[in-house]
Amino acid sequence: MMKSFLSFLFIGIFVFLGLSGCSTSHKGQTVILVMAATSLSDVCSELAKEYKESNSNVEIRFNFGSSGILQTQIQQGAPADIFISAAQKQMDDIEKQGLIMRDTRMDLVKNKVVLIVPKGNAKRIKGFEGIVTGKVETIGLGDFISVPAGQYAKEILESLGILKAAQKKAVYGSNVRQVLSWTERGEVDCGIVYETDAALSKGVEIICRAPEEAYKAVIYPVAVLTDSYEKQESKEFLGFLQSYESIEIFKKHGFSMVKE
Repeated sequence: MMKSFLSFLFIGIFVFLGLSGCSTSHKGQTVILVMAATSLSDVCSELAKEYKESNSNVEIRFNFGSSGILQTQIQQGAPADIFISAAQKQMDDIEKQGLIMRDTRMDLVKNKVVLIVPKGNAKRIKGFEGIVTGKVETIGLGDFISVPAGQYAKEILESLGILKAAQKKAVYGSNVRQVLSWTERGEVDCGIVYETDAALSKGVEIICRAPEEAYKAVIYPVAVLTDSYEKQESKEFLGFLQSYESIEIFKKHGFSMVKE
């Protein structure tokens, strides 16, 4: 318990010392700090570059991590302007605490959950049912408490009636990219990740999508934080995220729109 507390305390101090002051105007530049789910790292980098082309006085900086850890950082007072979660739960929790501007909250994009294996599929896994066979010794999952991808995986496995069997073989990652990396290197026999993450890797194969009825829709909500230093500029960036240019970038990276 004490170790966990000290770990979170360290994270909070690190973020505060490393990022304090980033969400303010500096030398003519407005800096907006976005806390975003790890699975958005690639698409967000491209979005920031696109935004910069028509807003040269604005710099978008990111702090990527599992949505649960980012939620904790926000609750501990880490400076940030915008939060993009990989699930509704984390956004719901901080909204209840009055930490977001409710009128700015919106559902941004959708994703899918897939089962992946190392390239070549040496274990000849054919689907989620393969997890409970002798072919699979280890399965990579996001942590059930702090990682939305892990929470979705738990729902899927429970719905398929194989949660207990899978847990006996599980290795838990601190974010979805860690699970992807383990699978790429063959450190686990299979893993459950987002489809967009799997599509980035040449070292894994997608075996199948999880049945959509087996888990809640993977929707990424976004909102401006109540303690944002740059509320107006942050709202403008959220407007950009809904633009045609942004939608095309999201689609290029494998995400789909919530309303299509």
